[in-house]
Order: sequence, then C-alpha cells, then structure tokens
Amino acid sequence: LLWSALPLATLAAALSIAGGWTGNGLLAAVGGRAAEATAALLLISTAGLGYALVASQLKYAYVAAYVGFGDPWPVRLAALWSGPAGVALCLTALTMAAAALSFRLARTRSGAARTGALAVLGLIGILLVVTRARPFFQPDVPSVTGAGLPIGLTDIVWHLEIWMAMLAAVSAAFAFASVIGEQISESPGARSGERSAVRWSAAFLGAALMAATWRAYVGTGHLLDARGLAVIAVHVPGWLIAFAYLHAPGGHAVPGWAARWRSVLAVALFPTAMGGVVSLLAGAGAVPPAVIWSGGLAVGITAGALAGLGRRHVGAESLRQVPGYGFWAFEGGLAGLSLAGMTVVWGLVRGSLWENLGPALILVTIAGVCAWAVSRPAGAWRRVWIASVGLGVISATVVFFAAGRDGAFALACGLAAAMLIGFAADLVRLRAVRTRIWTVEDDSPAALIASRSRRRWSSAVAHLGLALMVAGLAANGLTTTESAAISPGESLVLRMAGGETRAVYLGLSRYQVGAVDKRVASFSLYRGDSPPQLVVASLSYDPVMREQFRVPFISRGALNDVGITISGLRGGEDILCSLSARPLANLLWFGWILLLSSVVIVGRTEP
Repeated sequence: LLWSALPLATLAAALSIAGGWTGNGLLAAVGGRAAEATAALLLISTAGLGYALVASQLKYAYVAAYVGFGDPWPVRLAALWSGPAGVALCLTALTMAAAALSFRLARTRSGAARTGALAVLGLIGILLVVTRARPFFQPDVPSVTGAGLPIGLTDIVWHLEIWMAMLAAVSAAFAFASVIGEQISESPGARSGERSAVRWSAAFLGAALMAATWRAYVGTGHLLDARGLAVIAVHVPGWLIAFAYLHAPGGHAVPGWAARWRSVLAVALFPTAMGGVVSLLAGAGAVPPAVIWSGGLAVGITAGALAGLGRRHVGAESLRQVPGYGFWAFEGGLAGLSLAGMTVVWGLVRGSLWENLGPALILVTIAGVCAWAVSRPAGAWRRVWIASVGLGVISATVVFFAAGRDGAFALACGLAAAMLIGFAADLVRLRAVRTRIWTVEDDSPAALIASRSRRRWSSAVAHLGLALMVAGLAANGLTTTESAAISPGESLVLRMAGGETRAVYLGLSRYQVGAVDKRVASFSLYRGDSPPQLVVASLSYDPVMREQFRVPFISRGALNDVGITISGLRGGEDILCSLSARPLANLLWFGWILLLSSVVIVGRTEP
C-alpha cells in the first residue's frame, strides 16, 4: 500500500500544482482525485500497523520494539503513535487527508495549488516512511519477545499531548499550504480556510501545553520548575505564532505590510509545530532536547520571512486609519516572537525557573503583549504599557515587603497586576469600538471594525487568563513542605491556616513490571475534618533507559493541592518522603481554560 501510494502522491502533487499554476481545471481535478486515493491507501496502511500492534505480530521489528506481552491492548495500540516510525506514518496519512479535504473545499486556482502543496508534504512523508522509518520491516531473525513501551510513554496524558501536537502540525501544514498555493497561483486564496486552520492549530497547541503542564506537575510535584519549563517549552513558540496570527489585521483589503505579516506567521507556524512533535519523540516522555524544537522555531521564522518576500496583493491605503493598524505594533509583534524563542532556550540553559524567574517572565510578558499589540488602536497601546509598568512596579514593591522579601513571588505578582490593567483597557476600548460599529456607513470598514471588536474580546479574555496563570505560578513560592525519613506507622504533618494535613505511612510494596523495578508506598491521608483517604506514591527504576521515575500522589483542593512524594529508599520498608501543600494551584488551570476560550472567540469572525 505504501509503495502504491508513492506514485499516486507524486501525481497528486504535480497535477494539482500544474492546475493551480495554469488554471487548467482538468489537471486540478485529476490531482485532487489522486490525493483522495493516496489518503485512502495511507489510512488503510495505518490501520494495518495498528492491527499488527494489537495482535502482537512480532515478525515486524517495530512491533517487537514497542509491544510487551503483559500489556493490555490499549497500551499496545498506543505504540502506533509513540515511536518515530508510527508517528511518521500517522502524520503522513493525516497530511494527505488534509490534501483531500483541500480539494473538496475549494475548486479554485489557489485551492488546487494548496492541494498540491499538501501533497508535496505528503510525498516527502511517504518517502521518509518507505526508505527510513520502515514500520513494516521484517528482520531475518524475527524477535520472540516484546520489549514494551518505555515507562515514560505509558502515561495517558503524554498520549493526549502527542496527539494534540500532531493535529496542530497538520492544521499548521494546511495554513502553510494556503500561503504557498496563493503564491503559486498568483491569485487570492480562501483566507477563511487558512484562518480556520490556524485557529485549530492554536487550539490544539493550547491543549498540548495544558497536557504538558499537567504531566510536569504530576511527574515532579512542582508547578513548572526547570524540568517543567523544558517540558512545555516545545509548544510555546508555535502557540504564540498562532495567537499573533489570529490578532493580526485581516480581511481582503488590508495594507501591504499586514498581508505580509499574516503570511510570515502562517508559514512560520508549520516548521515550529513540527519541531515540537519531533522533540516529543526524541525526549521519549522525558525532557525534550532543546536543539530540535529551537531549530524548528528558527527554521519557521526564517521560512516565514522568506514567504513574506513573495508577491502580495496590496490593499487600500485608506484603511490604515482603521483602529489596530500600526507599524510599530507589527514590528513589536515580530520582536516579541524572537524574544519568546530566546526565553524558553534561556530557561533550559540557565537551570531553575525560580532562580531565573525575573528575566524569563519579563521576556514572556513582553512577547505576549507585543503579539496582542496589533489588536489595539495605533499608538494608544503605548499609554497602556506605561500604566501597566507603573502598576506592576508598585504592586511588586508592596508584595516584596509584605511577603518577607520574596523577590520571585513579588515580581510575578507585579506582572499579574500589569496584565490586569491590560485586561481592563481592553474592556474599555471594546465598549468604544462596539459603539462605533453603528456609526460607520461604509459596509467594509464596519465589518472590519466588528472583527477588531471580536479580537478585543479575545485579547481581554487572554489577558485575564494569563494573569491567573502567573498568579498561580507565583503562589508556588508559598509552598509548605515537610520532609523526613519514616518507617511504617510514622507520619508527616503540615499545619496551615486551613487546618492540619497528615499522611500516615502504611508500608512499601515491590513489583516487577518487565524489566522495571517499581516500589509503591501506601499512605492514609487526613485533610482537616475529611474522612481518611488511602493513597499511593511510587518510585520506579528502568534499567533499560537507566532512569528513575517518581510518581507523586496529588490531592486536588479548592484552595490547596497536597502532594506526597517518595524521594528515596532507606532499606527495608523505610523511605525518604515529603508532604507538601501548594496554595492556589487551580488558578493555573483556570488560566489555561480562559486562554483556550480566547482562541475560540477570536476565530469566529473574519471580515
């Protein structure tokens, strides 16, 4: 099936591009049918590999490498998207399905060229699968035992993250192909389809970021420490690019620089999102390597800049007076994206997040505000920045002395206050713009102002969400922890304003899961006046990967999260254990929900 799909993908790419270039509808139709046939063959092939994994057909080297005999069938099927060969096949099938969808959506010159561009990406994927990845390779001496998934890939949250990252990359590929198709055909494209693709990519990347944050939280018991920052860093640049695109000036009649700006972002999004997928696979459930995803960001920015040099349709110069069009907002957004990439790299290189919280959060905040600057009236956002900085400095100074000179907590609270004034400014401007909609007689500017109103709603919700996230992270500095070496029957106690929390150690059990040595400790957890709760925390060692994994227990609460972590073994059933209470951790998740909501809001209207 894969070798049969290869010539069909070549035909789809060549004829679709030729049809879009020359305007020949027959060539475009044949190319689109070839794309549909290729997608069908790839989907059947992917289903075949999934069946081989579920049925434990160890004659295939890929199946033998990722399937264990003791694994239930969902874990065996999860190997389909947990290894390089499986992900390459899945991504290729999804890309060709996007090419078939492109053919169905628009029978235009730019639509045909977009289908051809997606088919080229699919063709590259097929060549990679049949020559390098080779998921159906059968060795001369078949394996007789299945090794199973590495322990870091058995987490269901990791599977959610990798699927969200793959779908984000495919959506970004659709937007990438839309820009390329418009340049090939030298005709206006379906901007609504491109915008919808970026909106979906932003939503998927937001969900991947939320899953990565949760995975880092339950894996270490800390909210975004150095390891947690490294885990989520792979998705941050792509999410910022997608969000900046959605807030960029839109419509069919826009200034020339605004059209180039959107093209730069649409093209840059695809390599950046793909860098995140490859980094997740290379990290194998642990910390992704910085070189791969930062390289994807660099390639994305470079590719987007080159795409912006192509021929664009210059819009009406009179629309420069419409609120939101400002040259410095455009330049500020571009600079903000560069700062965002530098921020996440710096967090990996310099170590602890709290040790470098000030510079990192400052850069992330600047990047976010620059990206949202395009949603404000030209020049007015500069006054908001001055007020935001003033409020942030005052708040940080007050908190610094009130919180016992805790610099990290004070700085984070100051940044949260600065974002809140941006939120308030957006609401004030939103009311003014919604009033102005009914005073404009020309339909085109009125529609454009309505779209800008929608973007201001999105910006306001995103400001509030980001402020809640920063406040939740800042509260991590107020975590109370009690650590000790304990034996069965002994306990750890935390006394807080909300009552007493006590964990009674019951005993230690040992399990051998394949080659993995797993120790599970049982506790009775007492929180205030609530009934006792039987909980467990584990410590595992994987001799194959030569890694130790701690899985803490986290009890969620409205005001405080309580975590129990095994930090070491003392011989027999004695362990080193820590009990911690983390206040206001739920603000982080509420903030993520608001950020995802802002993407939905901004994507609903396109002038």
